Order: sequence, then C-alpha cells, then structure tokens
Amino acid sequence: MTRLNTAFTTALKLPETQTRYAALMAEATPTSPQELRLHGRKSVRGMKGR
Repeated sequence: MTRLNTAFTTALKLPETQTRYAALMAEATPTSPQELRLHGRKSVRGMKGR
C-alpha cells in the first residue's frame, strides 16, 4: 500500500498532472493511506444517515 501511495503522490506532483487537473478545474490532494481510510469511514457514516 505504501508503494502505491508513493507512486500516486509522485504522479500528482508532476507539472503535467497539475496542468491537466487545472484544466478540469480540479485539485489533487495527496494523502497518506491512513488519511484515506479515515475519510472513507467518515463518508460511509455520512451515507448511512441519508
């Protein structure tokens, strides 16, 4: 998981990736695997309340 996260983080920091995201009016926010897990849990909890 760490190796995959490192690869994605590296790709998201590339100027060409930043340019493509900017053209889409999007912003990439690299996170750690732990942060992603926490975000996923919060999202699922939020969906259950709907």
